[in-house]
Amino acid sequence: VKKYLTANSGFDDAAWRAMRFMVFDLPAEPGDFDHRLQVLQRLLPIKAIPWLEPVRQERATTADAFRRQLDATVRAGGEGLMLHRGSSLYGAGRS
Repeated sequence: VKKYLTANSGFDDAAWRAMRFMVFDLPAEPGDFDHRLQVLQRLLPIKAIPWLEPVRQERATTADAFRRQLDATVRAGGEGLMLHRGSSLYGAGRS
């Protein structure tokens, strides 16, 4: 939080403008994940809201492809990957 606050002005506008809101699903949209992803890709990005971005989604068709993507994500500083089944309906709560 200190990164976004300054002693003199209260808020560091440039730091706040650098923040992004990343969208990876549309839980209120009916249908399975593949359908919700298609709708999301049609909706975003929105030029008037540059800080709102869709998360890049990739399919891993083999265990090796998944492992390579996971390793690359972790090396780049990511925490991991989120797995989805394309035919999955949205369910509120933790799984």
